[in-house]
Amino acid sequence: MPLARVATVVSVSPKARGRLIEAYWAEVEGRIAGQRELLAHLVTRLSGKEGTYAMYEVQERGVAEQTVLTEQRHVFVGELSNWISDTLGRLYGKAEQLGLESADSFVI
Repeated sequence: MPLARVATVVSVSPKARGRLIEAYWAEVEGRIAGQRELLAHLVTRLSGKEGTYAMYEVQERGVAEQTVLTEQRHVFVGELSNWISDTLGRLYGKAEQLGLESADSFVI
């Protein structure tokens, strides 16, 4: 457990400590399970054995052609909320300026 999380655990009430430790351990187990899946997939693919991409379910669907406005930037987590708000403002403004119909937005 990283020291910052240890500091959080020791700073809360004894009753809350158990929940924090359980939550941390659930994250660890989830991460390890994902790494095991990735390992099995890589061993299969890199050894030349027949394998599938069952690790991920891939679905396709057709969509009508559309104009998409996008902005890309690498940001730190602390900057993300402000960047999303600012970017959506710019994109919706540009769409209006171009006479485009706005639809749902998404962030990757």
